[in-house]
This record gives sequence, structure tokens and C-alpha cells, in this order.
Amino acid sequence: MVSKRIPADPTALWRIDPPKRYDPQIATGQQLFFMLRANPVVTVTTPNGKQQRHDVVMQAKRRTDYRKLPRAARPPLPQLVQQSSIDWLRARMARNGFSIEPGQVVADGYQQHRSRIRRQRRHVRYSSVDFRGMLTVADIERFRDALFTGIGKSRAFGCGLLLIRRCPD
Repeated sequence: MVSKRIPADPTALWRIDPPKRYDPQIATGQQLFFMLRANPVVTVTTPNGKQQRHDVVMQAKRRTDYRKLPRAARPPLPQLVQQSSIDWLRARMARNGFSIEPGQVVADGYQQHRSRIRRQRRHVRYSSVDFRGMLTVADIERFRDALFTGIGKSRAFGCGLLLIRRCPD
């Protein structure tokens, strides 16, 4: 577990080992394998001027009039997920201190979720996409910030968590 705060167990049911410092040694130009579960959204302004967040896959479907197309003419859903999600990730590369190359990242596992917020009657709806592949570190400080705080606007329910590992030499 990666956390800013030390885990505590007030019930004494769990054995918690002393925490280890998470301080990966990262260099500019270093290539790393990564996994990321994200909630890729775009902000769209409605005709009345209100801003709303839309799931990138559903937005891609809207742009292509997916439902109006004959089934045979519709692009396959995995293709829409891959293209729209990779475009979303590429738009965030510089801000998060890394770069990716076409063909070195897979975006799949698209799911729509519905969770209930404790003590409230309303449900939260969100989508997630799983990314995995190879990235190159471009800016150490920005990359470390992404590594410690996550990627994307929605960083809850496991979304935004960036996991890395070194590539074998």
C-alpha cells in the first residue's frame, strides 16, 4: 500500500509492520513498465453553458453517432476504448512528466461502475479503463508528483493509481 499516512488499527485485529519509505529512484529518460487504472473523462460545455464531465469512450460514441450507425458499420468497442483512452493519456503526458509511444500501451478493461456513497441515498457512476505498457520519464518532479498523487481528475475507487516497475536490462 502506498499512503501519505501511517496505517493504524484501533481494533488491534491486524498486525501492521513498520512502514517502509516509498522513494523510487527515477532518472530522466528511464523507461518503465506501468499500470494505471483511470477514470478518463473530458469536460464538455452544454448549450446552457454548464460544464459536465463525460467518459471519453461514451464521448467517442456520441461523436461517431454510434447508435445510429448500422451494426456492421460501427467501430468495434475495443477499438473505441483503445483510441479514445490513449488520446486521453497522451494529452496528459507532459503534465505528468512522461511520454508514451504508439503501440507500446494497451488500454482495455473498460467498465462502467455504480457505487453507493455511505450515508447518502445517491449513487456515484463512473467508468474506468486499465492501461498497461511502457513509458519514458521526461520530467522527474512531475512524474514523481503523478506517482504519489495519481493521474486524472477522478482519483477515487482505485482510479488514478499509477504503478511502475523497472524494465529488465
